[in-house]
Amino acid sequence: MKIWMIQPGIAPYRIPLFEKIAAAPGIDFTVAIVCEQVPCQPWKIDYRNQKFQTRLVSGINRYMNTERQIQFACPLLWQLPIHRPDLVICSGFTFSTLL
Repeated sequence: MKIWMIQPGIAPYRIPLFEKIAAAPGIDFTVAIVCEQVPCQPWKIDYRNQKFQTRLVSGINRYMNTERQIQFACPLLWQLPIHRPDLVICSGFTFSTLL
């Protein structure tokens, strides 16, 4: 089963969960990251050096202030049909997750 998780960025407390999902037999797990660094998050995590697959799908990122942002990951328009995940998990209510 191919699973994609759409995330604004990677939070350190989610890394163990993502690693366990990716290690499960029969699971092809990818975390699609909408932006490399979310300004309201204090951590900086290198998405390229994880024990699970990651894919940067950044598009339009506008920040109203440190707590409000608008993200629209245009590359999802062609990445999802190309990779055809069986399941897409969205973390939050954004333009990208509505897509």
